[in-house]
Amino acid sequence: MRKTTHSAFTLIELLVVISIIAILAALAFPAVNGTLDAAKKAKAKNDVVQLVMAVKAYQTEYGRLPTEVVSSGDGPEASQGWFQSNNDQIVRVLTGEDYNNLNPRKIVFLEARPAKGNKDGVGTDGKFYDPWGTPYAIKLDTSYDNNLEYYGTSSVNNLRLTALAVSFGKNKEQQDVTKSTDAKGRVDDVVSYQ
Repeated sequence: MRKTTHSAFTLIELLVVISIIAILAALAFPAVNGTLDAAKKAKAKNDVVQLVMAVKAYQTEYGRLPTEVVSSGDGPEASQGWFQSNNDQIVRVLTGEDYNNLNPRKIVFLEARPAKGNKDGVGTDGKFYDPWGTPYAIKLDTSYDNNLEYYGTSSVNNLRLTALAVSFGKNKEQQDVTKSTDAKGRVDDVVSYQ
């Protein structure tokens, strides 16, 4: 008589393999999370640069900024030059809509993707959202003095720009990019001029 032996995993071996896989997955999770965050930042950087380029192209074509707002000074962040909750006005003009007769030739300066919900693209409300679901903030030099104020009121923070765009990042709050604000000494705002 011949004896046949069957080779199989024991319960202990199976549990060891499962625990090794769980440990490897736990080690890979932060790396994947960091990669996804970096991808979102790269997408936001691309978007803010495209927004500013579209504003400049509009200004070259029409000789003015894509807004009716004109002020004697740009002032602090709450001034007339800022468009965030109402960035749909600028986006509509830049995407070829003749919003308030600001783009009569209906030229497309910005080709933006439609958002999934209100995240990462142009939503059904016309606003342009960053990958974290916050509308991009756009600041225009509505006083036409080629001098934009950013982060505060001192002339140290003035920029020689006609337009800038900002994503407030994962924390959805404006931070001073000249200062370190989080525990690791980083700021998560993505700005067009850096």
